[in-house]
Amino acid sequence: MTGNQSGGPSVSVNTFVTVIHVLVVMSSHGSEVGPLLLKENIGTTLRNLLVVNTLAEDKNAASTSAASASFSEQIQELELSSRSPQELFEITSLIAELTPPLPADGIFAVDALLAKPGAYIRDPVLWQWQDDKGNWHTYGYNDCRYIKEYKTLCLFTYFETGFVLIYRVIEAAHVAGEEEVTLTVNGKSFVLNLASMHEIREDSGTARPIQRKLTSQLQTESESDEEKAKRDEHLELTAGLAKQLLPVLLEVYSTSAGPGVRHNCIQALLRMVHHTPVDVLKETISVPVLSSQVAGMLSSGDLRIIVGALQLSELLLQKMPEEFGVHFRREGVLHEVQKLTDPDNPICINQYSESPLGASWSASSPAGMTVLCQLFVYFSLTTLFTFGSRRSCGSQRTIMDGGGV
Repeated sequence: MTGNQSGGPSVSVNTFVTVIHVLVVMSSHGSEVGPLLLKENIGTTLRNLLVVNTLAEDKNAASTSAASASFSEQIQELELSSRSPQELFEITSLIAELTPPLPADGIFAVDALLAKPGAYIRDPVLWQWQDDKGNWHTYGYNDCRYIKEYKTLCLFTYFETGFVLIYRVIEAAHVAGEEEVTLTVNGKSFVLNLASMHEIREDSGTARPIQRKLTSQLQTESESDEEKAKRDEHLELTAGLAKQLLPVLLEVYSTSAGPGVRHNCIQALLRMVHHTPVDVLKETISVPVLSSQVAGMLSSGDLRIIVGALQLSELLLQKMPEEFGVHFRREGVLHEVQKLTDPDNPICINQYSESPLGASWSASSPAGMTVLCQLFVYFSLTTLFTFGSRRSCGSQRTIMDGGGV
């Protein structure tokens, strides 16, 4: 039976999991249900479902709640409830869906390429071409084109030989740094030059401009004052949720063996860190503890965890460069990044498991996929490694002044 920690009414595990899953579905895909649940203080409910006794209860003082306590104090006081893997999977899924989605550009562009085939991709990238009248048209999602030739075999093997969605082909080449993509449509070949951003037809030599847009950019351009107010309110509610649950998510990640739960925890952490202001993060996290956890994530054999850790590292360096620039070096984050750049590092991806609890990208797929995985990892860590190395060099004086590591 599953109930609250105060001895209240209990329900069966199956009923509990079903109810939480319904909330996950209702809160997903940019629904307004997520903000409404946050307004009803669901964050406290979720914390009570995961933690036996909150820090506020232990101290028995209303003025020293768990949300305002230091990260280290919360970690020391946390005692997780006994939950089945399926319960933890649904709870962590709900926590992630309560927060705004991540962007699809920059360090998060690789997420669309790692998604399970057929999965809904939030905030997708749109590729458009311009006609003679100056109007922009989107390459249709149902517009399947056959790849006639390609220069990076391992890159497009990911999409399997045959018909593929054209926007995924173009986006994959963009992410990988390819300059050209050659496609065939109804027997006619054309080249997309991603450097000059033009589509060139091989039969006539005609060129027309192309552009890359995010759905969020198009939505923001037409966003009303009311919609902007709702978005700002959602971000404020997310910051409050991060205060309550960020330390709990790290503890759940550390104690959970199932990859599905770990993937959900990282997804929720990424959303919280991305959308939470710096001043709130400084009150909520412990830099040494989180740096150590990131180093552990980077040493995982799970590609999705590695990519998530690289994205998290980049976000933390952007928001708190002085703090994490030093501790990433001390806790071995940069060392793990250097190991990932080793061409002999056996990082590759396998087919995605249908089971949410067993879902994981492993290192047992064909050799050709190894190069593909490293290509995506390189994309994710380039900025991190460059910035982290610069920060660590500039922080040597700080370490020395502090008496060493």
